[in-house]
Amino acid sequence: EDRYRTRVQARLGVEAQVFESVTAGLRLSTGSLTDPVSANQTLGQSGTRYSVGFDRVYLRWDATNSDEFRWLTLAGGRTANPFQSTELLFDRDLAFEGLHGTVRV
Repeated sequence: EDRYRTRVQARLGVEAQVFESVTAGLRLSTGSLTDPVSANQTLGQSGTRYSVGFDRVYLRWDATNSDEFRWLTLAGGRTANPFQSTELLFDRDLAFEGLHGTVRV
């Protein structure tokens, strides 16, 4: 059975450079707070309120200006996908929680 639903999504994000090599990010998103990949809000459900929550909150240390650790970037919190991937592997809306790093050779 086909279902037709009107769905919307809104996001508001801010990224700020806290120090020379430290960046902080915060993003609010509407929609389902329990679905890990879909932040869509279904319209037309009478009596329900729209949900807004933190989609991403992170700190990133990029040592490209450092002489000793020029090869290292560390990030922690709820961040965008840190892996090289396509839609076949990870949905582009999927956010990861934890600590991850990038090493440049």
